[in-house]
Amino acid sequence: MVDSTDTPSSNRRSSIFAISLAFIALVGGVVCRFWGASGELWLDEIWSVLHLEGISNPIQVITRVRHDNNHPLNSLWLWLCGTHSSPLLLRAPSLIFGVTTIVTLLRWGRLTQQTTIGGLWAVLVAFSYPLILTDSEARGYSLSILCVALCFTHLCTLLRNERVTHSAFWFGIWAAVGCCTHATFALFLAPTVVWIIANRSSSFLREQRTTLLRCGLFPPVIIGALLTIAFYSRLEIGGGPQLPYLEVATSTLSVAFGGEPLSASSPEVSGQALFLAAFILLVIALEMRAWTKTKDPLASLVCIILVTPVCAVTIGQPHFILSRYFLVALLLAYFVFARFL
Repeated sequence: MVDSTDTPSSNRRSSIFAISLAFIALVGGVVCRFWGASGELWLDEIWSVLHLEGISNPIQVITRVRHDNNHPLNSLWLWLCGTHSSPLLLRAPSLIFGVTTIVTLLRWGRLTQQTTIGGLWAVLVAFSYPLILTDSEARGYSLSILCVALCFTHLCTLLRNERVTHSAFWFGIWAAVGCCTHATFALFLAPTVVWIIANRSSSFLREQRTTLLRCGLFPPVIIGALLTIAFYSRLEIGGGPQLPYLEVATSTLSVAFGGEPLSASSPEVSGQALFLAAFILLVIALEMRAWTKTKDPLASLVCIILVTPVCAVTIGQPHFILSRYFLVALLLAYFVFARFL
């Protein structure tokens, strides 16, 4: 008997479906992000620009502007453009990085021979309200998310034992760049380092370990440590709404999948948000459970990244948290949901 899934017609349908997903993701992603980038700068963008007034050289971006609204590489672009440039020019890098993230996810699907999952992942990211927002504002989160996507792609290539040195080298480069975007990149880098250390005796990393440590982890760890000492550890934290942690997490998850945030003035909307967030959590938990049973080492990495924000908040007990602190985990949550679909 011939497996129908291997017939030429089935393969052709799969190819057409994958191409359709790629087209929808790219066109929809570009349109949504350029649409979002129209209009004047909003409060946090203006704040970023105002912090740069009086800066006379690039080094002062780090040495003088000690505020968490200062995203170093993005602030450098704002300084080079000038504080009175058009909003679209100031937002241009974020637009480019956001579209490149979608392309990277499609490329991940091709490299790992999972074009359907890669296409679904790209579509979810392309139409994600939180990511459309970050990809169309003059701030550094867009590049940070791109660096996570690129690092994840190179890690997957490395685990397939393909071009190990090349993959480890580029993982290190993009992780080092990620360290310069925003402190939230640590929510990807830290669990990844823990994952590598925890799997030091596993066969899937034994051969690649030396190359990964030398080429992949050494640059970002050194740069991240230097930036932490000179910049991140001395930041003034801006204000924000002091809402319960669970409310912020629930609203973030609901909005990320097309719902509404919790609302004290509308019990019906809050009920819908709670139901959607609970449903998404259930889907992700079931998919992670099934994926973990396959003994795929990547499953444990994704699981650690997903729970890292929860652990960080539980341990750190900050005065307030914002939805943006979940962006890294959100990118991987879309990946797990794409696998489920």
